[in-house]
Amino acid sequence: MSKAAWVQDTLSLEATDPCRIVVLAEDSFTLAHAMERCGRVVAHLEGEVTFSVQPYRLSDLNDATLAHGASEAAALADILMFSVHGVDLSFDLQQWLGRVLERRTRRDGALAVIIVEPVASDEAVKAVLTHFHYVALRLGLEFLPVVPQQAGESGLAGRHAPLDPFREWGYAHWGLNE
Repeated sequence: MSKAAWVQDTLSLEATDPCRIVVLAEDSFTLAHAMERCGRVVAHLEGEVTFSVQPYRLSDLNDATLAHGASEAAALADILMFSVHGVDLSFDLQQWLGRVLERRTRRDGALAVIIVEPVASDEAVKAVLTHFHYVALRLGLEFLPVVPQQAGESGLAGRHAPLDPFREWGYAHWGLNE
């Protein structure tokens, strides 16, 4: 996608700045998946928030002009959304993330990572999520991973893993009066 490929959905609050979402996707399939998720968020918050969504493919980071535009957009974004299969991060993406770390001064927002099927090996996915979590911490952003469970695990194929693994089972204790 080129820098000029803005997808903007304007809702009713005129006086507020839009919620800026920058999407970086591994390929056309992951881009479509991410844009579908953005569409659901926009529809859910209709009338409450104005959104602007700027999509890029990871291959756009090979072009200096597009990479610069993407890093400038990411420096101002409220949400950075990555949609990938969980394969090792490319050198270009790692360099680009380094530039975003240098440029970004905002300390609020979220970094979302959507792992889209077909998924790479568990080890590769863990490495990718660990790297993105580190980047989120460095940027001061909330880290929001969305990872599908492997098909056949406990018969719940397609169910997404909880963001906090303890939520699924509950906390054994709260630490009060101990």
